[in-house]
Amino acid sequence: MMTPERWTATQDYLRDVFGREDPLLTELRAEAARAGLPPIEVSADVGQLL
Repeated sequence: MMTPERWTATQDYLRDVFGREDPLLTELRAEAARAGLPPIEVSADVGQLL
């Protein structure tokens, strides 16, 4: 069963394996939020996995 603790551990593992989000993408995501776009993006680690 996927508990919040297990999900956090999984996210930490994926970040360690696939790397952190590129700073440019971080800024673009923030800019999209300021523009009122819905938060439909996937995280950097999930994007790398996909």
